[in-house]
Order: sequence, then structure tokens, then C-alpha cells
Amino acid sequence: MKKFLPFFAVIILFFSPLSVSAQEGERIAITNVTVLLMQEDQVFENAIVFISEGEIYGVFSMEGFDYINDEGNIHIEEEVEFLEPFEANEPISNFVTRLDDEGIKELEAKLGYSLQPDPMKIIDGTGKFLIPGLAEMHGHIPDATSYNQNLEDLLFLFLSNGVTTVRGMLGNDGQLKLQQDILEGKILGPTLYLGSPSFRGNSVTSPLQARKKVRDHVAEGWDFLKIHPGLTLNEYNAMAEEATKAGITWGGHIPSDVGLWRALEAGQSTIDHLDGYELFTGTVTFNGFSGTVEGYGTGPVDQELLNEAVRITLEAGAVIVPTNALWSVLVGGVSKQELEARPEMKYASPAERRSWASRHTDNRNNPQTNQIIENRRQILKALYDGGVPILLGSDAPQLFSVPGFSIPREMENMAAAGIDNLGILAAGTINVGEFFKDKDAFGQIAPGQRADLILLNANPLEDISNIRDIAGVMVRGIWISKEDIDARLTEIAARRKN
Repeated sequence: MKKFLPFFAVIILFFSPLSVSAQEGERIAITNVTVLLMQEDQVFENAIVFISEGEIYGVFSMEGFDYINDEGNIHIEEEVEFLEPFEANEPISNFVTRLDDEGIKELEAKLGYSLQPDPMKIIDGTGKFLIPGLAEMHGHIPDATSYNQNLEDLLFLFLSNGVTTVRGMLGNDGQLKLQQDILEGKILGPTLYLGSPSFRGNSVTSPLQARKKVRDHVAEGWDFLKIHPGLTLNEYNAMAEEATKAGITWGGHIPSDVGLWRALEAGQSTIDHLDGYELFTGTVTFNGFSGTVEGYGTGPVDQELLNEAVRITLEAGAVIVPTNALWSVLVGGVSKQELEARPEMKYASPAERRSWASRHTDNRNNPQTNQIIENRRQILKALYDGGVPILLGSDAPQLFSVPGFSIPREMENMAAAGIDNLGILAAGTINVGEFFKDKDAFGQIAPGQRADLILLNANPLEDISNIRDIAGVMVRGIWISKEDIDARLTEIAARRKN
């Protein structure tokens, strides 16, 4: 791993401790922690990260901090290291040479917050690793017309696994209010980016209606348009043209009448489930809606055609949300016994478990099943190697796919496809921040970024399964300790027994 090369300044500041319970807007310092920077394999060791008002406002070296005294005051009076994002904005280096009252006032004005003695919660990160919060880029949020225990539990299941951002892939009643209430702290949950009610064969009957639906959904305030199978080519073209005119993106499936080429040409922002790639490369594909294997060829991937698909995808600027772990279940590549034995099944309701079991098929002895799984991994690896951005998504809740817990399984599936651990982590962090950069700043540990963080007991760059070894999660500056996570999960499991 590469150690980050910082620059230096001299500064003396004092901070005081906060109350034990974390609240949005409080000031927090995570000390003695190793920060994973999500750029190449760089790490910043022995760091201290400051959080205030839901944002990261400083990342420094602990070597510049003399001590934390019995009252919890942090005393800085040595050389202090800063990450480059601070340097680029020039917030400190020009204002730390004098320590009189006037100098402090100028520094406060530049930083935008007070440096006077103020309460600060201290989180000890000794021996731990800090990464940005993860995103679920193909999640599902239920009807939210009323806030009930099931909704609150679902939102917490995401958070308990460090999923601090969810891209909702099917618009439903009440979701836009829920999105805002989460941001205002009225209910605890990940930050939501919401897709509209679906454009599909049974919801759109003409190009004219497709255009109207685009205008309606833009007026309603959805973040993007969700595409399902069933649209005709004329309906899709009308939707795409109207959406481009309105300045709203669309993503999801690729209708069979449209095809991969036209979807990329039209400007579809995300291709979810690798839709279109298996058909185009002539491999077997599985219809997860009808539960049948469709015959588009049973041989291995045509490498020449795949290379062309990668090239055109990259040129089009589309990104991929693969959901391969779920697809392995949908095609019957995992036994029911193995699925039912997963520890996270205790957080699914009995009705969900019964439904999932009744829909499961075991096709492990079918050679085509293994071909599908292998082809999907090969396609994903080719897209990744070709420079196409990959976004982490697992399609939860779904068949044996429990919110939050499905994300580590998707990450492990990506590793099985040959993607390196940094690339996997980037798919859930920095890549997502880049995708949503017009909406907010997040996905990195740097000043000005939303304070979505995961504190881990082990390094996920060494073993991606370490993503499960969580010591705490922060969402928009709200700290949730491991003890709080375990206690809440115990309550959820108890509620889901009957």
C-alpha cells in the first residue's frame, strides 16, 4: 500500500468531548485511524478525522497532536499533516502562522466554523480502518405512505452494514417525503436517490403517454426514471427524447425491443443486471421474470463481440450495476439449503422466507446454469478492465437478498469475477460519488464530503470479506456504534421470528 504524502503547517487548537449519544450536527473526531483513500492503494496512517454538521472538515496526522487529556481536549502544537483536498482549497496554510485573536478569527472565517473550545466526541480508531460509506445502487424502498416498524427496520438493515446511500429503483407512494424526512433527521436511514414509478409494458401504451409520464415524473421530483422490460422501441425513443429535453436521466433494464446498442446510443445512464450484454454476445440468458432459460446460444462468450460491447459502452458514458450475486440465485446456482442457512435470514420476515423458498429452483446440475454464471462474471470483468465504471448494487430486498447484508455478498461475487479489492470498494464509494456529483459530495474521506463512514476492524484491501467486520457506521455525521448496531439487530430478529 502507498502512504499518502502530505504537506505541513503549524497550528494550536483545543477541542472538548461530546455527550455519548451521537446526534446529527455534533462534532466528532475519529483518532489514530488508518484512512483508505480509494485512489490506487493509498492509505493515510495514524490519522485523525474531524466531522462537523454532517460533513468531513479535516483529515490530519495524529503525529501533530501532542495529547488528548483527561477532559478529552485535543492539543495541537506540532507539525500537522493535511490531505491534498485541503491544500487545493487553501483553507489553513495561509492562516496558521499567527495565534492571536485576530488570526483565529480569520482562520474561523476561512473554515466556516468556530475554533473556540467546543464539545467534541472522540472515537478511538486505534488499529482500525476508515472507509467511505457504501452505496446500494439497485435497492428497493417500499410504499412509505405511513412510517411503520417494518420500514424503520429495513432502513436500519442497510445502515447496519455500512450502506449509507441507497438508489431506490422503483418509485412508490410516500418515498419522496421519506427522502426529505431522512435528510431532516425525522427518521434514521441512508440517503436516498429515488427512481420514478416504472416505465414498462403495462404502464406505457403509446409514445405520447411515455412523453407525458416523463413530464409528470419530473414535476413530481423524482431523481431519475426507472426502465423495466416491455417498452416498444417507439415508446422508449419517445421517453428518451423527452427525458433528454427535460434534463433527467434514466436507467435500469433494457427492453428487448430496444436492445443494448440503441439504449447506449440514446443515453441510458445505467445498465442494471448486465441487461443486453448476454443477448448481444450470444450467450445463454435467464429471464428472471418468467423463470425460464431463453435460448440465445449455449456456448461461451464471443470475445470479439464482447470487446465491441465494452468499447461502445465506454464511448457512450454508461455505467454498470451488475447484481451478479442475485443472478446466481435466480438461475438456480445456489442450493435452497445454503440460502436458508445464511445468518441474515433471521432479519427477513417469515412470509418473505416462505415466498423465497417457494420460488427457488435448483439448477446446479444444469450445465447452462454454470455457463450463465461464468459468462456474467466474464462480461463484468471485461467491462471493468475496459474502463467502464462499475457501481455496487445487489437488488435488495429480493429473493434471499436481505437489505444491507446482500452488499458484502455482491462484493465477494465481484472478487470471484477477478475484480481487485480496490475496484470493488471504489464501485460502492468514489464511483457512486462521481455518478451523483451534481446532487451532493460524498464517496471519499476528504474535506467537504458528506460524513458517511465505516470504521472497520480489519483492512478490506487485504480481504474484501473484512467489509463485514464493522466497528461502527456514520451516516451524515450521525455515529452508530457496534453496540448500537448489535442491539438493534437483535430487536429486529426478535420481531421477525413470527
